[in-house]
Amino acid sequence: MFTNYLKTALRTILKHKAFSFIKIFGLALAMSAGMLIMLMFAEHRSYDRFHKNKEQIYRVLSDRDNSKFPSATTPFALAEALANYPIIRQTTRLTLGAGSEVMYGRQTFAMQAYFADPAFFKIFSFPLIQGNPDEALGAPNSIVVTTSFARKLFGEDDPLGKTLDI
Repeated sequence: MFTNYLKTALRTILKHKAFSFIKIFGLALAMSAGMLIMLMFAEHRSYDRFHKNKEQIYRVLSDRDNSKFPSATTPFALAEALANYPIIRQTTRLTLGAGSEVMYGRQTFAMQAYFADPAFFKIFSFPLIQGNPDEALGAPNSIVVTTSFARKLFGEDDPLGKTLDI
């Protein structure tokens, strides 16, 4: 029975080639667009899902008149102004720092850095291999580096307490 349906479908496709092409191409295009939308939605939902308080973390976006899309760039004083509202427990600011060179001993490496408030690790639960997240950014001129960058700079030495020249 299935072979009869298959034969009939093939005869119809070969008899009406232009219409068959349009229908099959439209179906393939619609399926690929649907899959792309589903993948984009799944990627959007996967960001920062590992944080402990992920349901209580919000990102503030600015929608400017001359911009196509909202951006995460907001006025610097907005975090202090939002902290006055009782519903907001904690705020932090993350600012892109200028790319610079870091020197340890006689080695120099290029580095891209961000400036963050001490409350950064109270909001986000990024795992630290060494050190205390409550004290990580508390002191002036303190820095947190990734494991790969620490290995590049210090080799197998312990990076805690070391001084870098920027």
